[in-house]
Amino acid sequence: MKLRKGLSLLIGCCIMFLSSCGLGGEKEGNMINLTTVYNGKTLDICAPNLRAYLNATETKEQLRILKKYDGVRYDRQKLNFTWEDNGCKEYTVYFSENESFQDAIIYKTDIAELTNVGVFTPNKTYYWKVVGDNGEQSASDQFHVADLPMRVLTVEGAANIRDIGGWETLDGKKIAYGKLYRGGMLNGHNGGPKLTMEGVYTMSERLGIRLELDLRSASDNSGQNANYFNAEAPYEMLPIGQYDNILSSGSTKSALKRIFELLADESNYPIYYHCNAGADRTGTLTFLINGLLGVSYEDLTRDFETTSFSVCGKRWRGAGTGGDFAEDDLVMLDDPTVNYVAWGKLHKEILDHYGDADRVLSKAIEKFLKEECSISADVLERIKGIMKE
Repeated sequence: MKLRKGLSLLIGCCIMFLSSCGLGGEKEGNMINLTTVYNGKTLDICAPNLRAYLNATETKEQLRILKKYDGVRYDRQKLNFTWEDNGCKEYTVYFSENESFQDAIIYKTDIAELTNVGVFTPNKTYYWKVVGDNGEQSASDQFHVADLPMRVLTVEGAANIRDIGGWETLDGKKIAYGKLYRGGMLNGHNGGPKLTMEGVYTMSERLGIRLELDLRSASDNSGQNANYFNAEAPYEMLPIGQYDNILSSGSTKSALKRIFELLADESNYPIYYHCNAGADRTGTLTFLINGLLGVSYEDLTRDFETTSFSVCGKRWRGAGTGGDFAEDDLVMLDDPTVNYVAWGKLHKEILDHYGDADRVLSKAIEKFLKEECSISADVLERIKGIMKE
């Protein structure tokens, strides 16, 4: 019996020695040690000050936060993941909503960490693991993303990009995530933000965006005439005006008709639409889309003013003089040499011209789209079916 035990111990030691020298076949998995382990912890993709703004119900408090953190960048997710460096030249990091890692989101890195990872969806659970270029891998870990009525995104090189989903509608439903994305330029027009190659991969593969809708004119987009992140995918340039100017612009109404027809075709999704800053023209279109779907004016305003926490410049519903937003404070900026920002006026003019006695915003927007832009009821109903969860 002692002899058998001795032989077993000797054989085991030999196997271990051969394996450590690379002579004992493939190493088993779980060799990479994660140094960031969440064990199912709930993580917040929203910066604390942005969440404080979104949660604030008093306009004075909203304005205080807007003023204090004006220009501070909260337009990105900042989740970090680390592991022990075992000498690999490249690591592949997988994130998935299932333990089998089907349809995983993939990142590659030559160092033992990922910072500012940024395509996660609120109120979802994710699993993650690391695989080295030598075949070694880590155990899988998991985390849950805290709920949030909006989804800011980290897209490398770009700015002010977010999903328009997550908001509740008047009929108790939610706008679906992963359908429509809004944001700023991608092509570095006049020295502005420009997608990196990693950003191109994020847009085309991690987010799977298909159609690019450019709301700029040919004279305002630095010559872009094709999809910037996927040469095989469609691109349409459909210039529109901004804020209440859309009520009198025939070219804008024609462009809106085409835009909403594209939105009614589910094969075009996911869609990214943008201007330069992702604020004025983009904000106006978002007002029409989410407003039509039944998002409240208060929540539309929160989404609009979130641009203030980016490099794209502050966007407020009004001037905010006296430390508050008064009922007649409808224009933040009206300077032909700078910009025209009139979020509050857009809301008022839509209701005044197209609202019924009940002044329900969604009804007024629908009337404007039907009567002024010649968009059919069928098109609008199809968009509602696509965008509402």
